[in-house]
Amino acid sequence: MVPTNELDSAVLLSQPRKAVDLLWASYENSQDVRRQLDAQYGALRATRDWDQVGRQGSPQIPYLIPAHAKQLLATSQTEEGRKHGVLVRWQCMIQDTGLGYELYVSSLNHGGKHVCTMYGNDVGYTDSEFDSALLGDDRVAERAVFYGVSLPGMTSWAREMSLGSSHSLAEALDHLHVDISNVNRAPLCEDPSVTAVIKMYNLDEAERLKTTDVVDVVGILGMDGQPTSDWHLSEEEGAVQWMPSIHVLHWTRTPLESMAETWMQRQAATTNAISNSAPSPFADDVALRTALIDYLAAALGDDALAAEFVLLVLLARIHARRAGVTVGSFSLNLSRMVEHDLVPALESLMPAVVRQPLSLTTLNDPKHTLFVRHAEQDTHAGRLQLPNGTCVVIDERTMQEGKLHDHGVQNIRALTSVLQKRSLPYVLPYSEMHLDTDLIMVVVSEGKSFLPVDVHVAVQSTQASTIPSVSNDTLQAWRAFLARTRSESLTIPETVSQHIQDDFVERRRASSNFDQEDLQRCLSIARLLALSHGHTELTPELWRRAIALDEARAARLGTPP
Repeated sequence: MVPTNELDSAVLLSQPRKAVDLLWASYENSQDVRRQLDAQYGALRATRDWDQVGRQGSPQIPYLIPAHAKQLLATSQTEEGRKHGVLVRWQCMIQDTGLGYELYVSSLNHGGKHVCTMYGNDVGYTDSEFDSALLGDDRVAERAVFYGVSLPGMTSWAREMSLGSSHSLAEALDHLHVDISNVNRAPLCEDPSVTAVIKMYNLDEAERLKTTDVVDVVGILGMDGQPTSDWHLSEEEGAVQWMPSIHVLHWTRTPLESMAETWMQRQAATTNAISNSAPSPFADDVALRTALIDYLAAALGDDALAAEFVLLVLLARIHARRAGVTVGSFSLNLSRMVEHDLVPALESLMPAVVRQPLSLTTLNDPKHTLFVRHAEQDTHAGRLQLPNGTCVVIDERTMQEGKLHDHGVQNIRALTSVLQKRSLPYVLPYSEMHLDTDLIMVVVSEGKSFLPVDVHVAVQSTQASTIPSVSNDTLQAWRAFLARTRSESLTIPETVSQHIQDDFVERRRASSNFDQEDLQRCLSIARLLALSHGHTELTPELWRRAIALDEARAARLGTPP
């Protein structure tokens, strides 16, 4: 949609409430105003990188992050902030979609004029003016309400890419009683986080959002009473806990995989504005893949075979769900992992990495719940309520003998569900539902894991593990390769499918140990191996290489493939 009443970018960025008023003066229709705001902020995003705006003389959009949240909120409550509005950008995870819709007054009569009260533009009007507006059905509308939280597990390079060069504002007001971090809502209570209410005016788009979706929202910052499941309670019936809210003007869905590509585009624009592309440090993808395997192997004590399987698990994703069966699931157990540098290596490559120790203390601790649950009239996040594509490293090495309490048993059940069914339990007071998830699951252990993983690899280190020093260009190329390859699809030609079936029959004839489970595992390995080599179609040669890789893995365990 091409805006017909295009506003100046300085107004859009520094006076968002004025932008709302100007568009209302032109249209006096809430739907048209909403469409115009979304189109104009979207056009601004498409033509000028948000982080480049500040260099061109217009104000930069500040990010809503823990370090700046109270400063931004304090500014939004000043006379100037209330008049012009404070525009913020927030990349967050949708934590709860169960708050439904709320009614609001979209416009009212004030001083003989018809004024807009959307997007938090309702400051300074009297109760009688709102009461009069409520008498007209055309003045009352609905908006969708969600809970959002800062992206859990973000690695340092992804955070830098996501936040850019955000700047701080005035000092926070010490007496501002605002809860910017609801520990019950944040999956990882140990990480700094912002919890905010997201208010969306486009109900059709709101219907598309699901729990754990990653979104990049631009909107007007405000403060609201913390919503709970008891919407019927009035403010007089209980103390109101204030928290940040964002009235969304424009939003986009931003999967974790897109971060690496965005990083590459930003670097290209900075280093080579003419061609808009930065030269790759590798001659081709073969050289890139070889170097990446060497990098991962170094973190595993120079074990190239284990590094191959780590690469494969980083590329795995669910590409179909049929009758409760997930197609594409591929989890990895690395045993004999006494010492390693795998986690730092993964953090340098992946946008989000979460470490989860499996000690009795953490499993039995209600503060370290892995599943989502409803408690105390609120939804409490679980540590595995994470965006799709998050790499989760489960550490069994901290497990010791002792008693697993009921809460610990529930945690193990939740972890098993994520590994086997790729679904996370949501425990309600009298029932249980499941949320689809697609996490990269790596289990490290000394012996074979007790968890139901797809592939078990015994690590054979020949030297001390280390993280090789590599350039930023190299890391960026690897990140983009992983993101790009993970999003690719693979087809299996009918002739290759027949070849695999014939090979399976021959292997069954030679050894009854090679069963349907082995076939499915080798098929998964073949798919991921093909993608890692840049193929979009499986070949007999790649099938043979997958079988050889699995046989080498099985040989270490002393068991037939």
